[in-house]
Amino acid sequence: MGRFDTWIIVWVVEVSVCCLFAAWKGGPIERIGATIILIGWALSVLLESHAGKGPGNWVTLVDVATLIAFSALSAVSRRLWTLFALACQVNGVAAHLAEYFTQFGLYSYITTLGIWSGDGLVVCVL
Repeated sequence: MGRFDTWIIVWVVEVSVCCLFAAWKGGPIERIGATIILIGWALSVLLESHAGKGPGNWVTLVDVATLIAFSALSAVSRRLWTLFALACQVNGVAAHLAEYFTQFGLYSYITTLGIWSGDGLVVCVL
């Protein structure tokens, strides 16, 4: 098992624990946010490209849909954490756009997505 495999296992545990905690202790808005994250995560895993040039166009569309979902949730709920989650998702979509238009490197692209659309988004739901 390499470092990349360890990172994936840590991410799976992190998203699972955070979303289960939000579903257990949170209200309806937190449950909706956790559901958005879990659906986006599952779709990203199912639709990711294995061509070696990043997650692919389908994952970009999933991230845009997640951005729209958090925009709606933030507008309806008026909770501060939803605004932070929306900001993290905006940064994730911006990373997709930066890769498409500038080719700033696969490592930077994946790292940025992992931080903003991954860890940052999951921490916001807590």
